[in-house]
Amino acid sequence: MEIKETELYSKGKVPAYGIGRTLHQEIKLPINPALGKAEQDEYRWVTASAAKNYYPND
Repeated sequence: MEIKETELYSKGKVPAYGIGRTLHQEIKLPINPALGKAEQDEYRWVTASAAKNYYPND
């Protein structure tokens, strides 16, 4: 999987987008014990061509 970060937004947060392929439809966003919460809180399915819209210009 490839991960890219974009520009800062609200409260200095940095969004990171990962693009990969999976054979599974169920996505798990587990709790990180060190944080006491999930590190990620959102995912979405998009086509490969639509995924380009989420990446910053390289």
